[in-house]
Parts: sequence; C-alpha cells; structure tokens
Amino acid sequence: MRIDPYFLYLICQDYDGFHYSKGPNNLLTAFIGTPTYGLVWTSQWQPTSTSTIALFLPRRSNTFSQFNDVLEVFKNLAHTPCLLAYVSMVHTLQFFDEETKMREYARIRLVEDSTGYGPNPPKAVRRFSVSELTLWSQTTGEIQGNIYNKLRHHKTSRTLLDFVSDECQLLDIEVDDCHPQCRDNMRRLAETIPVLKRQMDASEAYLQYLRDRAEKLSSVLIALLGHEDAEINLEIAVSMKNDSASMKTVAIMTMAFLPATFFAALFAVPSLQWDHDDVVQSNFWIYWAFTLPTTAVVFLVWLVVTNHNRIFNRWAKWLFLNTRRKV
Repeated sequence: MRIDPYFLYLICQDYDGFHYSKGPNNLLTAFIGTPTYGLVWTSQWQPTSTSTIALFLPRRSNTFSQFNDVLEVFKNLAHTPCLLAYVSMVHTLQFFDEETKMREYARIRLVEDSTGYGPNPPKAVRRFSVSELTLWSQTTGEIQGNIYNKLRHHKTSRTLLDFVSDECQLLDIEVDDCHPQCRDNMRRLAETIPVLKRQMDASEAYLQYLRDRAEKLSSVLIALLGHEDAEINLEIAVSMKNDSASMKTVAIMTMAFLPATFFAALFAVPSLQWDHDDVVQSNFWIYWAFTLPTTAVVFLVWLVVTNHNRIFNRWAKWLFLNTRRKV
C-alpha cells in the first residue's frame, strides 16, 4: 500500500481523527479513526483511471457490514480519490443519529420519567432512595461523556467535509478530459456537500440540546442526593439526641444510687469495725494504699488516651529542640 510509517503508528495506537498526506504522482495516503473502526487507504488517480487500496480495522463487532452498506450506495462514485473519506463521514453521521436516538435520548427520557423532572410535569411526587439517585446520577454522567465524545468526532467529520470540498475543487481543475469519470464523480460529490453540512449542523445542535438536558438533570439529581444526605444527617442528629437523653437518664440514676452504694461499700470494709469502740482498725491504711494509686493510674490512662496526639507532638518538638542544641 506504500503507507508512510507515521500512519502505521496511528494504527498501532488506535488514534482518532482524520490524518492524510500527499505524495508524488498524485498519491494520497489517509487514516480515519472513529469510535467503531479505523480506516487507512492509499489512492492514486491517473489520467485515465483511479486506484484505491484500503484496510478496514474494526473496533466494534459488526461495523464493516454497516460501513459496506453505505459504500454500496455510493459505489458509482468509485473514481474519486476521496470517496472513502466521504463514505466515512456519511456513515458516522448516520451511526451517531441512530445511536443517539436509541441510547442517549432513550436513557435521558427514562431518568426524567423515573424522577419526574423533565419537559413533562411529574405524575406523582415521591421520595427516592440513595441507591436510585446514585444509579441515575451515574447514568446521566455516562450520557454526558458519550455526547461530548460524539461532539468531538463531529469535529473530525467537519474536517472530512472540508477535505472533500477542497479535493473536489482541486481535482475539478487538475483532472483533464482524459478522465471524465473522475471529474463527473467529484462534481456529484460537491453537490451533496451543502446538504451534509446542514445535516451535520442539525445533528450537533441536537447533541448539544441533549447535553444541556443531561447537565440540568444531573444538577437535579445532585440536589436530591444532597437533600437525602440532609435527611440522613437529621435522623442521625435525632438519634444522637435520643442517645444523649438516655445517657442523661443513666447518669441521673447513677447519681441516685451512688451515695447508697458508697455507704454500703464503706460499711462492708473489714478494716472498719462499727460495733467496737475503735471503729478504724490498724490495717485501714491498706485500703488507701490500693485505692489512691489505682485512681491516679485510671485518670492518667484516660488523660493519655484523650490527648495522645498533643502529647506526642510536644514530645517530638522537645526532642527536636534538644537535638538541635546538641548539634
């Protein structure tokens, strides 16, 4: 095919867009990358004939048959070197129109009907679960991504349109009367360019309209998710308030029984003999020897657990300052 190595690199890396170069002897080398296929070809026109060699690289299943259907429609224009660019442009427009109707538009309407937020007024107002809102939000995000990708490939189609238009004008001048089929085919292609341009403008406007609808729907879903989060936070706050009331009740009950518990334990201490003249016995110090240190250790552990970050930072700062002084 005499393909430049640059185009082989585009094939290996699955590039998108339209790339072409012109070599000596009217040799055209071109590459088109679309979401569904890649296409590379070389085309050369002679004074009496046009030869084209192409390689179709499917990126999805059953893409060649669809492309071939469009190619069959325009097979009578095979003498034009830019026929494959023209067919690829037409196929992309048709494919995007059909897919947009079946996927993006249908899914937007599904989310709008499910949520009640769309061109039609809601049938009934109800609460939505977080899982439902999350699923719809993911759907609208995917729709926006697909539309942006299609608009990006529409720029490639416009590049193809300009390329075909320029080639039609150029070949109309350069091709002599020895190759009347090529000149006739190029003129017939040139006649269809205004129609394709209007179709492309309408398709882009429709995609932008769907993108705006998806963005507004996404904003609504985000607001609904925020409302659900607020409701959940309110329920958590109410639950914490109830827990706080329960803890307050437990604290009050503890305060009510604490004096009785204290005196019951005090009267049960063996070192206090309440029926003797000397109530406090000589080994009563053992009680304090164990009670006071244990109480101090409990408070110390509580202090360390609640302030361990502050204690560690101060210790690290002190260690750093001492290290600098030694240095």
